[in-house]
Amino acid sequence: VGGGGCCPSYGLVTNRCCPPLRLAANRYAVSPCAVNPQQEVTLSPPAITQQLLDTIAAARAAGREPQIVFDLDSTLYDDRLRTLRILHEFGYEHALTRPDFLGAALATAIAAMPYRVVDAVTGMGFGDSELHAEILAYWMARFFTSEYVHYDLPTPGAAQAMNLFMRAGALAVCLTGRAAAPMLAGTIATMQRDGFPVGTASSRLILKPATRQSDEAYKAEVVARLQLSGPIVAAFDNEPGICNLVQMACPEAVVFHVATTWTTEAPALDPRVR
Repeated sequence: VGGGGCCPSYGLVTNRCCPPLRLAANRYAVSPCAVNPQQEVTLSPPAITQQLLDTIAAARAAGREPQIVFDLDSTLYDDRLRTLRILHEFGYEHALTRPDFLGAALATAIAAMPYRVVDAVTGMGFGDSELHAEILAYWMARFFTSEYVHYDLPTPGAAQAMNLFMRAGALAVCLTGRAAAPMLAGTIATMQRDGFPVGTASSRLILKPATRQSDEAYKAEVVARLQLSGPIVAAFDNEPGICNLVQMACPEAVVFHVATTWTTEAPALDPRVR
């Protein structure tokens, strides 16, 4: 965690349970990731793990319920796989008229996928604005759906870290900008598939009721409500803006910027964010 740009290892912890993600160009891994959610893991730097465990224990001893907030896309999950799948599908559907695009899509590595799909298409060598608009509409119709969220794979170590903190007494809160109506079913199914706790007394999954509200405004509202029931002791998010607002709202929390991909308009990180 921490840093900037695209993180090549894409992991939350120091001893990963899975190798770096590698997919053949026309194959998609949608079966369970072979992880043991009870495996012991250590955040980097290792001392922070014990600090959080001690904070959780202290809150419990004081009769309060400590909460750790996790984002989903580009934090607990690698959603670049979802975008790459959609680009492959577009390529196959238009293979007779745009064989050059199919070839470029199949040759694109996951690690080369930027935050915006249009930037990905530009990086593949296609700068035509009409093609950009066509692909963006195609992507928008698929990316924010339960059917396509199954192509995401979990960030190595994420399920283990969440389960570690839950065993220590924390409430694990998954707070995502995904909208509930089109994505709830797929989100639950993939989290169950990948060893994340869902539907338990020690976990919460919170999606947006509608797509119109910005992620920042929605998460600010939810963070304020969460604090009414217990302290937020840590948070993990890929978006610098979200990290900053959580750090401002919860000065005592340890906030981690998960350095995967994030919006190009992101503000500078609050210096307190790790």
